[in-house]
Amino acid sequence: MRPILASGLCALAASTALADFVRPGGTWDVPACHTVAGASLLAITPDEGATLVTGNKPVRGTSYAFGLAVLADVPNTMLLAQNRTLLRSTSGGCRWTAIGEIPTTSDGFPASLVAARGDRAYAWADNRNDLVRIDGKVMTPLRAPVDSIVGIATDPVDTNGVRIAGGDGTLWISRDGGERFSAQSGPIRGPFLFYRAGFDPSNLDHVVFGVVTDGVYVTFDGGQTWTRSTGLSSTGTGPVNGFNVVVSPADPSTVFVMGLDIAESDSGAPSQGRHIYLSRDGGLTFVPVVDASPDLGTLLGAAPGITALVTSRMARLYPNRVLLRPLADAAESFCVAAISRADRADDKPLSVLIEELRRAAGSTGNAVL
Repeated sequence: MRPILASGLCALAASTALADFVRPGGTWDVPACHTVAGASLLAITPDEGATLVTGNKPVRGTSYAFGLAVLADVPNTMLLAQNRTLLRSTSGGCRWTAIGEIPTTSDGFPASLVAARGDRAYAWADNRNDLVRIDGKVMTPLRAPVDSIVGIATDPVDTNGVRIAGGDGTLWISRDGGERFSAQSGPIRGPFLFYRAGFDPSNLDHVVFGVVTDGVYVTFDGGQTWTRSTGLSSTGTGPVNGFNVVVSPADPSTVFVMGLDIAESDSGAPSQGRHIYLSRDGGLTFVPVVDASPDLGTLLGAAPGITALVTSRMARLYPNRVLLRPLADAAESFCVAAISRADRADDKPLSVLIEELRRAAGSTGNAVL
């Protein structure tokens, strides 16, 4: 069996490669480091992947870096979850210090992070009830209001405001930093299972749920009403799995979904039914914009192959296997997470593996997003 490598590639891109860019809390400096210290699964690029700064150390075994939180109000500060180890950088990602292990109430699945206002973030685990508030270097376990969390978002103004999307299709709200939650809506009608929910960072009442076999549902009023999205099925009404959802923080009308058209999968389509879908109306209607390729693996993040979270320019480096997910309130910050089936992955530095992926992707047609 080939080893599987999961890596994180974070970019802080300014209008020019050498300029500073401004965050609400002050000026962030473009990292000027030559190596990344203390975080083996992270690389920095000031030019959307043309050049990379890494730790240049081999990545051994199987590790995951699902969580990255850019603290917009604290210049040059971000958090990284490597498996369940919390790391903190105050140098724009050049140097990292381990804070400790993120507490778990489930099976210890790798943690994801979401930034809040101030020096705060939250850690959670996909489809588990893990929930932890992070204030500076202090981690406080919280009691989740649901058995499984499929999405989380923080208030764009209020440091204490946080929302949760439950694995039962419900929405929850807290105004005291996650100490107490109240139900914002009942579950979406239907006997559904839910993969993931994406919140609009500028309007937390705008939520898009990815559903098992029934595609995608969207609300613009905090779950009081739900609309089933169209355009995901090649047959018009066939079953579609909505695996992942991202609402653009730069344009809330732009929504991306990673999904599986089951009718295409069953019929042996070249894409195996796996697509990235794009909506320009907030999630009401979608069109497929990127197809999976048999040569390039799969778009399913849980399966072998590569899933990258990138800006549209970087899509040219990873055609047929991309999902846009800007991390900040402008398109200048993004994170790339890759899973590679590279042979002898434990013998190669991260920079070498990413370069191999870039060369492989460059030999195929480009995806246009």
